[in-house]
Amino acid sequence: MLRQLYSVNQLAEELGITPRTIRFYESQGLIAPNRAGTTRVLDRRDRARLMLILRGKRLGFSLQEIGEYLDLYDTDRSQVGQMRRLLEKVRERVALLERQRQDLDQALRELRDIERQATEALSEREAPGGVAAGAADGMAGAAPVAQPATAAPSEARPEAPEDARERHRATAAGMSPGATPGKAQGAAQREAQGEAQGKAQGAARARAAERQRQAGAAPPSRRKTSQ
Repeated sequence: MLRQLYSVNQLAEELGITPRTIRFYESQGLIAPNRAGTTRVLDRRDRARLMLILRGKRLGFSLQEIGEYLDLYDTDRSQVGQMRRLLEKVRERVALLERQRQDLDQALRELRDIERQATEALSEREAPGGVAAGAADGMAGAAPVAQPATAAPSEARPEAPEDARERHRATAAGMSPGATPGKAQGAAQREAQGEAQGKAQGAARARAAERQRQAGAAPPSRRKTSQ
């Protein structure tokens, strides 16, 4: 029974890859084409290995991991070790993809939220009036500033007699009508001191006058005459 052989170009066309890709995998030791004269040919085994390589790449496995899996096929014909190795790598890959999917879902939620906010902000600014209209409405709705009330000028009234007497007493005490109680107390003290000094001076003058009067009423002293 003749083996089915493929040229590099034929197998590349069948698998949807380029001849350069096949030559690259050959340089990495993943496949080993035979030669028919000067032409490289691949058999069904090479075809199966290429299909496994391409599938592993689509699932995100590295060429090293793919090579380890292919080597197990050659050394373990029962394929038990190969299946265990495959199961281990597949579970690791599933866990990694689950984490990546969670990160991707989170990134998509944040991007959609940013997109919504940007769309709303753009709609507000592109609306007729836009930001200026909103600012004008805010100013129109503001309460007017209250102006301070000014007191009406009071009409001049004639001064009552009681007020005149009170003002006279305050003036006599050295206190103006608008003076403070402290000033009034000082003025009263000064007035009291002046009165006391005046009384003391009057009493002193009275005593001096009394002494003069008594001195003038006394008889003159007799002078001694010479014999």
